[in-house]
Amino acid sequence: MQQVQLVSNAWVSIDILDAFLRKEFATAFAHSADVRASIRASATARDAKSQTLLVESGDGSSYAVMLAQVQAGEAETQTAEAGLQRLLALGGRNKAPVQSESGALFASDTIQVQSAVFVVCMVSLGVGACLWADWPRTSDPALLHSLGFELAETHASMPPATSTEPSADGAWDTLLYAMANPQAILVEGSDRKSEAKKLVDVLKARNNIALQTTLNQLNASNIIVSKTGKVVDFLGIETDAVHSRYSDLIAAIYTACLRKSNPLRTAALVIRGYNSSFKIPSDVLAMLPALIQVQISIHLGNSNPQNNDAWDLYQIWQSLTPSIIAATFRNAAGLEPVHTSTQIQEWIQSNPATPILSPEFTQPGFTVLNMSMGSPLFDEPNDWIDISRFTQLCNESMSTAGPGVIGIGRYNEPRCIYYDSRYRRDGDEGSEWRTVHLGLDLFCPAGSQIVSPFPARVHSVIDNAEALDYGPTIFLQHTIPSNNSDQDIHFWTLYGHLDPECLTRLHVGQTLAAGDLVAHVGKPDRNGGWPEHLHFQVITDLLSDNGDFPGVAFPEEIDVWKSLSPDPTLFSGLSGVKGLSVFEDYRVQIANMRDAQSASVGPLDSSLGDLNIVRGFKQHVFDVMGRTLLDAFSPSTIVGHSHPTIAKAVKKQSSILTTTNPKNLHATTSELAKALTFTLPKNLSVCFFVNSGKEANQLALHLARAYTNTTTLTTSKIEAGEMIGTIFVGSTEYSTLPAGTLKTLYDNVHKSGGVCIADEVLTGLGRIGSHFWRFESQDVVPDIVTVGDALGNGHSIGAVVTSPEIAAAFNSEIGNLVTVGGNPVTCTASLATLTTLQNENLQQNAHRIGIHLIHHLQTLPQEFPSLITKIVGQGLTATVTFSSEARFKNCAAAFVAKRLQDLGVLVGVDDGNGLQIAPPLCFTLEDVGTLVEAFKKVLPEAVARF
Repeated sequence: MQQVQLVSNAWVSIDILDAFLRKEFATAFAHSADVRASIRASATARDAKSQTLLVESGDGSSYAVMLAQVQAGEAETQTAEAGLQRLLALGGRNKAPVQSESGALFASDTIQVQSAVFVVCMVSLGVGACLWADWPRTSDPALLHSLGFELAETHASMPPATSTEPSADGAWDTLLYAMANPQAILVEGSDRKSEAKKLVDVLKARNNIALQTTLNQLNASNIIVSKTGKVVDFLGIETDAVHSRYSDLIAAIYTACLRKSNPLRTAALVIRGYNSSFKIPSDVLAMLPALIQVQISIHLGNSNPQNNDAWDLYQIWQSLTPSIIAATFRNAAGLEPVHTSTQIQEWIQSNPATPILSPEFTQPGFTVLNMSMGSPLFDEPNDWIDISRFTQLCNESMSTAGPGVIGIGRYNEPRCIYYDSRYRRDGDEGSEWRTVHLGLDLFCPAGSQIVSPFPARVHSVIDNAEALDYGPTIFLQHTIPSNNSDQDIHFWTLYGHLDPECLTRLHVGQTLAAGDLVAHVGKPDRNGGWPEHLHFQVITDLLSDNGDFPGVAFPEEIDVWKSLSPDPTLFSGLSGVKGLSVFEDYRVQIANMRDAQSASVGPLDSSLGDLNIVRGFKQHVFDVMGRTLLDAFSPSTIVGHSHPTIAKAVKKQSSILTTTNPKNLHATTSELAKALTFTLPKNLSVCFFVNSGKEANQLALHLARAYTNTTTLTTSKIEAGEMIGTIFVGSTEYSTLPAGTLKTLYDNVHKSGGVCIADEVLTGLGRIGSHFWRFESQDVVPDIVTVGDALGNGHSIGAVVTSPEIAAAFNSEIGNLVTVGGNPVTCTASLATLTTLQNENLQQNAHRIGIHLIHHLQTLPQEFPSLITKIVGQGLTATVTFSSEARFKNCAAAFVAKRLQDLGVLVGVDDGNGLQIAPPLCFTLEDVGTLVEAFKKVLPEAVARF
């Protein structure tokens, strides 16, 4: 007999339960052909008094079926029904009891299996609810927040504890388990046994551990997630279990952290959600890191470390620094991450420091070196990837500011120079980079003297000699004294990129007075390979004692790291320097930009969120925080963003002449017309240059109307484009037309005296791979061809190319339609674009990579048939069309595009219910893999949500 899926200790077989539900709750399952396949059981101990199953009916509605056990032959079921009543009342704002066919809240009959009898009731959970274990994106920040919030709200709705003693099932209560089993709370070999033992001593000393009725046995099989991606309920629970209040929170954190690459972020989001409903005391927050460690160890048991999610989580959690965990949890609970940080900053403000650079080095003045991702200091990534080039640009910028001027690198600045794998991590929500600078950089000559800002003790002297590390590094410890020396507060200052002479002159424990020499600025061959400068940083918690400390942080974690390393400008001696300011908080910056732009430009489309792109290069773009995104929809920048060849040509022409009257002669315009017509059939020999593809299409229609003398126009859709009177406009849809389609249409149009326009705004210039122009793939010759701003690689240009006969019919009116179209700068960009397309064989690349792109995309409808109806495309163009079902219409495409963006991939959303893909032609096989894998991560979420 088939048993309930997933859970081996389910009480009732699927066949028995299926028949029972159909009889007792026939109305709810009226549309269900078979409910057996949808039954999921919660993980429940054999000796538990209740069990809950998740069942989906034929119309998509989800129900929790609750079973309470009584002894066989027992006449009374009141005790079991009372337990179920408590389940119904618990967290009742998300539950809707379903009446049985008899009109009662309980089934009129019972289920009997061998010696056990079960009373049954059912509650509705709405459409599409599922178990946490089945939800495809448990790393969603909103979901994790809701897990904590709903847990706290459920705790608030639970009845008071019925006992002053905890329940016997202590294994589900981490605090009580740790107290009872001090020797078994961590696996052998752990370097945190001493930490855990201290925790046990703390717990034993606490006589006020709050006990309450808890959920008990919280896990991935009894957390219910709604179709909107929020936790709405908890099932399969014991209503008479009495444990410490935070045992549920610890169990929820453990459940959420399983199979996560960044469990600390996950835990913080759950804590933030719980704290938003119920404020977690600071002493509990302090114990949570170790208690989570205990919870992980409890679940390790005797399982095979090679095949155990708990073991993976244990290893990651062990690698985290306890101070980082504590600071992250405090931040999640709305507290200062480092509890002494505010006091340290206040002391610094009230105790003026000695400037860290000797006065003779600061007389000429200062200039801020902008190293942010959008900095005009850099033209392309090679300017910061190549350290020699980076050094040259910094020196040139300081020389321009004046002789002897010192360059300043800002605190809290998200920088472009941290580019390699050491600064990147692939997280649960996509890749991210450590980019935010936590110190202050002073670019000054090698040999410049650095002094201590306050009385200090040398904490460490170390040479971090790896390439692009700190090089020789000094940590000084400073003390904020109190009446009791045991309560003194310490903070540290870090000095990096030094001359190695300090490694032998200073020693650990040495005392320095304010103004005493610390070190000299080092040369690149010994300072880690960087330009000559000092990296200066304040530290409120050392985290470890290894003579190293991160100098840059992940943007998502900046609130924690700004508490660990506050603004050092206050006592660097530079607080009065004009123009020196920390980089504005990127979240505030984006909000201000959105408000200002909405007010001055009009409302912005927020469907893709606040994405502030500040730089692009080839097939990638970069946001203000230095995050790299793959641009899979950039039809205008056909050869790639900020291509050096085009950028240099435009810069040179801009310095000579930007624009002129289109009626005036300019050699560049003639050169572009010659180069463009060279790629087209001989009869297409006259060019008109305008400002965009849209203008080109409008002009093409004017030309066609004038030539055909069409005055009354009727529009009708046909298979490969639009027929407007006697004018045929070729379709721009990214699809491969059947052979001969356009030839037949062209012949019919020409026979009626009409003209054919090939709209190549989105498909021309080699994008389809097999041909330079899409119409060539159909063996036809149009009368007019239109091109968009891809011709200028994103510069504002459009072109209409036609025959001399058609051009002559409208030549007298062209001046009224074109203002600065085809100006020298855009024509120069277009010439460079055509040259680059040829020199870099980008049409051939579009053909080769496009074959792989279309092939891999066309596997998606097979994997997600209910969501995707078709994939059409050719070369490096494709359209993904979603189902027109009501649940997907007008929402699936926007959702998928936003989620792809979250994972670092940009696509276009069309006017219907589809996505457009049209990357720069420098796209690679690796990029295809990145795009398709992102789709495969996101599409299951769309299916679950809609």
